[in-house]
Amino acid sequence: MAILTPIQIMHLLDRFASTCGTTYSSPKLDEAFFPIPFETYITINQVCSQTNQNYDYWPDVVHEILPILRAAKITIIEIGDRLENVKSLAGTYDLRGTLNIKQMSYVIKNSILHVSGDSFCADIANLTDTKSCQIFGGTPAYLTAPPWQPKLVNLFSPSMSEDSSFLFSAENKPINSIRPESISTSIIKEVGLNLSRPLASTIAIGDKYHLPVIDIVPDHVPGPGQLAG
Repeated sequence: MAILTPIQIMHLLDRFASTCGTTYSSPKLDEAFFPIPFETYITINQVCSQTNQNYDYWPDVVHEILPILRAAKITIIEIGDRLENVKSLAGTYDLRGTLNIKQMSYVIKNSILHVSGDSFCADIANLTDTKSCQIFGGTPAYLTAPPWQPKLVNLFSPSMSEDSSFLFSAENKPINSIRPESISTSIIKEVGLNLSRPLASTIAIGDKYHLPVIDIVPDHVPGPGQLAG
């Protein structure tokens, strides 16, 4: 395993500040009211700007936590960009593509927890004193995790080996090695709830897991013409 030097483990902001011979402080965010018809909610953003930072198993995470949160009258609000090739997470209140930055700050600040990958929304959560569960892929957490209030952030990172790719276009996404149940369990605990039953445990998972597959078992002997692809 490669050994990281002090320079390698510097946060990007620290490295920029060191290079420029200056310091940095916490930025100030403006807010704008946005009506939310729920008293208690968490926010989730499933889309990041880089492909290998997008976690493919968010539907599994939401599937596990949704009935538990609903029983506690906690709503899941989905925020972030609205993309044509990304479906809304089932059971969530969809505000994707609706909020500007000021409104997003307001919505995140008034949530009890924010959940996302390495995105601008995660920085907003940290700057608005909001607890968060944040997962990382190709970019190590020590480089880009919100630096202002690290105690408010519960970080999830994949195991990285010396041959792991840090390329944003990498087909083998390290972020998908994070087990969904570890994120689900953390969310439940962070909102102050107790698990009444164990969550589903991952037995096997791979790059085709999130793709729909239909198994067909014929009830007759197919002819040669029916087998042609």
